Amino acid sequence: MSIYTRTGDKGSTRLFSGEHIGKDALRVETYGTLDELQAHLGLCRSLIADGQMTQLLRGIEETLVTIAAEVASHPSSSKRTSQRIEAGDVKVLESIIDRYSKRYGLPSGFVLPGHSQESAELHVARTICRRCERLLVSLFVQEPGREELKAYINRLSDLLFILAWSLEAEATQPVESESRSTPAPPLAQHPLEFIAPLLTRAAMDHCQQIGVPMVIAIADAEGELLYFSRMRGALPASRTIAPNKAYTAAALRMPTHVVGQLSQPGEELYGVQHTLDGRAVLFGGGYPLELDGQILGAIGISGGSVAQDMEVAEQALQLWQGIIQVVQSLQTSLPAEALQSLCADTQVLRQVCAQIGQPTSQAEELLRGSLQLLPGLTPTR
Repeated sequence: MSIYTRTGDKGSTRLFSGEHIGKDALRVETYGTLDELQAHLGLCRSLIADGQMTQLLRGIEETLVTIAAEVASHPSSSKRTSQRIEAGDVKVLESIIDRYSKRYGLPSGFVLPGHSQESAELHVARTICRRCERLLVSLFVQEPGREELKAYINRLSDLLFILAWSLEAEATQPVESESRSTPAPPLAQHPLEFIAPLLTRAAMDHCQQIGVPMVIAIADAEGELLYFSRMRGALPASRTIAPNKAYTAAALRMPTHVVGQLSQPGEELYGVQHTLDGRAVLFGGGYPLELDGQILGAIGISGGSVAQDMEVAEQALQLWQGIIQVVQSLQTSLPAEALQSLCADTQVLRQVCAQIGQPTSQAEELLRGSLQLLPGLTPTR
């Protein structure tokens, strides 16, 4: 098969739904701009060192494929893609925006792009996103379209702005002066933010083994979304259900299948589904993440049957238990002053993992993740 077909040499192309259309049509311009945005986010991802942010951008790129497929289909066609973004996808972006805004604040005036290449490229992506939004508005004046598409692209431009701002804020060091005797405290970082990608990877590996694409969501102790990943082909509803499972498990401090049992008539949580702003989930797949009796957050899995969701979540929990074992081993076997420099010695990391029965191939990631949970230490990346 050749990459060229010559069928478009006369200025027409075929929509995803099969209809022929001119290449200068507004619909083609719109999904072409979505393609441009996706490509530029790939450039941003190649430049950014923050693993959590690159995973976030990768998930957005995948979502843009879904949006582009819908825009590249005629609204009246029966061959339109079955996968669509919904209002829950917009809520996910809002949760991420709120989290970054809470950590880094917002600029007090206009931002001049160019602080770094990474942040500048995110600003370029933001302007492409705004152009795409304007094209969607014009397209939907001509032909019907779903409001969720405009809302998602609108919110995405806000997210790209706050991501660029966060990189600038992270890189900005406090300026010392004679009137300041101590530097400003470092920006707070949730201990699960480094571990979340590890738990997500463990869950996704098992999803691939059983052949079921799923959505993985990790929340903090208050139920606020920290990390979100959607596998290609996952059920659209799972984009809302997984974060709500994590929220329920964090808010009520128990697995969601236990919440379901206690919500039956006559049980102590009867009627809980009518509380928590309607976000309570009463079936399995959500689990709290606990360390030394303290709930640090929760994980929510959705996409398969309830049994499959629980099975995948339990794979992530096995890694979580391994991390806890590492933490306990470090606390009892090493002096506090030795912990900070531990990650510099990969051989020591592997020895510690071997002693507690953890895979040595994951030693460095496991130990670096574990250090985030030890109090009084500066997070390492």
